[in-house]
Amino acid sequence: MSVSASNKLTCTQTIMHGCQSADSSAFAGIQEAGRNTFDGYLKQIDDRLNGRRWFSDQYTVADPYLFVFYVWALRRGYPVQELKNFTTLKDSLLQRPAVQRVLAKEKISLPA
Repeated sequence: MSVSASNKLTCTQTIMHGCQSADSSAFAGIQEAGRNTFDGYLKQIDDRLNGRRWFSDQYTVADPYLFVFYVWALRRGYPVQELKNFTTLKDSLLQRPAVQRVLAKEKISLPA
């Protein structure tokens, strides 16, 4: 089955930009919907990591990518520390010399 460019765009728009409005009175509701969606994604990540060392069966590019999202969430005040499995992944990544080098080179520190 062939998927048209239009269908791909519609799917992407739905996933990435499900809520939008030029009406400023709608902003609070849109922000809340975004937070709820992001919270759901964080929970899915944490659930997926249950009983696993890495997101997949072995270390992959997905793991440091998830680390970035963990740090972003932490910086924006999300209580990601409460997500035990996701926090364990973050801690495992912090033990990797390559991650330590990148954090030092980029002068990135994790919020307390």
